Amino acid sequence: MMISDIQSSPQPSANKIPVHSLRVWGSLILGFAAITALSMVKDWWLTGDQPNIWFYIFVPIFDTTGIAIAMFFTARLFRENLKLLEVLAIAFSVAIIMQCLEIITKLVYYKVWAYPGWLYLVIIFPMWFLFTIYALVRFTQVRWKKALIISVLGFIGSLVIGAVFIELTGLETPGS
Repeated sequence: MMISDIQSSPQPSANKIPVHSLRVWGSLILGFAAITALSMVKDWWLTGDQPNIWFYIFVPIFDTTGIAIAMFFTARLFRENLKLLEVLAIAFSVAIIMQCLEIITKLVYYKVWAYPGWLYLVIIFPMWFLFTIYALVRFTQVRWKKALIISVLGFIGSLVIGAVFIELTGLETPGS
């Protein structure tokens, strides 16, 4: 083997998500489960209402999966060569980050300052879009304009899937 053979061999991109890694999926699943459980405890502690555990088991998973599927098919419409596992990893990563941010904002609201409801929306929604667009551009090399459209349609897909799922199952969360 010569030096030129080593240099010409394909190297994994530093910007790609290793979607076939058990360590990556184990971390995402564990992180998602932990942050969802923490969110349930937070809602119980802050509102005093006993949470519906089925809501916390199913709704976040279906919502996040709905975002990923909507983003994946939107990317296909734009002829972007994204893998479903890449988009799913991005959706779960952003969901974990956003749930952390949501926990912090709810703690501030209930314990420090009861800020106006519109302020929560002004913080949470743009941050979700920014994190999602950043992840799409960084890890899938989608151009930012397409990433914006993909994230908007992923968000709409999430709302539709979440509303249909909640309507079909009747699951609700207290106080959140």
